[in-house]
Amino acid sequence: MWEVADALGKVENRDFLFAQFQTTKNADERLGIEYALYRIDDPEVAAFFKQLVTDAYDDGELLYYPLNYLAKRCDADALRVLSGDGKGSYKGYPGCLQWSKTVELFGECNYRPAVPYLINSIQAACMNIGIAAVEDLRKMYPGSPDFEDYSLGEIEQYFRERAATGSER
Repeated sequence: MWEVADALGKVENRDFLFAQFQTTKNADERLGIEYALYRIDDPEVAAFFKQLVTDAYDDGELLYYPLNYLAKRCDADALRVLSGDGKGSYKGYPGCLQWSKTVELFGECNYRPAVPYLINSIQAACMNIGIAAVEDLRKMYPGSPDFEDYSLGEIEQYFRERAATGSER
């Protein structure tokens, strides 16, 4: 599906993709169109995804890729949903490697409400997520050690203490 999205995901196809999304009722086709739009960095696509997320959540749908697209633009609402309001309970969780890319966005956007989720993710079963969480926290808490000689539990404790004191320095 991503190969098709790569081929169609070009700004010159944007209006065609918008029109096709509106006319089809097939969920798989709509998902494919979302994938293609995900490849286009454009304010109109961002506005489309923002409206899609708003409309879909009224219907109870989960829309990981539109949310992730918006999160890449540091959209606070998308970051809030993806971080599960800082608790990490987003139900549309993709595969481990893809989710670690989402976790990186919390640090890139300095999205501090995700700190509790990031701390809880340090010891995630997926090492990519744990590494992303530690790197995010290091960005949010400058002066953090390199953790070369720390256990995961010690790293977690370090950030729990930093978060509890509210110390950014």
